[in-house]
Amino acid sequence: MDECDVCSEVAGRIELPGGLLWESKLVVAFHVPPLLDPEPLMGHLLITVRRHADTWADLMPAEAAEVGVAAAALAGPLRQTTGAERIYSAVIGHHSAHFHLHVFPRYPGTPDELVFTDADRWEGAPKGGANQIEAFVQKLRSTMR
Repeated sequence: MDECDVCSEVAGRIELPGGLLWESKLVVAFHVPPLLDPEPLMGHLLITVRRHADTWADLMPAEAAEVGVAAAALAGPLRQTTGAERIYSAVIGHHSAHFHLHVFPRYPGTPDELVFTDADRWEGAPKGGANQIEAFVQKLRSTMR
């Protein structure tokens, strides 16, 4: 599926600054690359299945289980690295018909009126391009067991 950005990310056709953070035979996790947003929120991770599957309903039980394992494995280190008040997760599927779980921090100081979907819209939220993402991934990786 050459037209699918997530398939391209998984296959290595789209550069992922810092590389994969977590991987198994069925699932991979990585920091959102500067693709749709040239400076994404630092700590915005994606967990996705390797094969092209659209929604939770399309996942095999083993894939769904591995998504959960990856999310649990990354949440603690992400909170430790960012000092986040919360670690959010969401499956939206609006821009890509390839299942992916967003995992992202709510940074201290984020105004209370900003709901989770707007956590990256706060002007004080740390963002960055490829170089900053790569440095963030290296720091996050150093806190993983």
